[in-house]
Amino acid sequence: MTQRQIEDGIGELCERLEDLTTDYAQALSEAAEAEASYRLGYYKSLLTTKANGIEQASNDDGQKPRRKATDTEAAAWATVDNEDGFRRYKITAAHAEALKQSLFVQRTRLDALRTLAANVRAQT
Repeated sequence: MTQRQIEDGIGELCERLEDLTTDYAQALSEAAEAEASYRLGYYKSLLTTKANGIEQASNDDGQKPRRKATDTEAAAWATVDNEDGFRRYKITAAHAEALKQSLFVQRTRLDALRTLAANVRAQT
């Protein structure tokens, strides 16, 4: 590789890093919004379930009595009630993590090109 090719590669990687950084910031914002939305829905459902209890199977009279929910049951109901929010939260968080890993890879590639550039300069 020539010095010029290396410098061009460094320039391209710097542009790519800038784009990825912008994308990562946006993804973090979306993940935070999704998490906040999910958590609010989750805790509202949790409190409602704890306050109202859960329905039991019909008794002989055809009535469906309610009983106090355990903490585990209330948490399970809160998760089920907010499954779309939970899914969105997990997907946006995974997307942000993937972008973060991509940034690490691009930075490593940039470091490698810088080392290569130093070696080429030393040989000339």
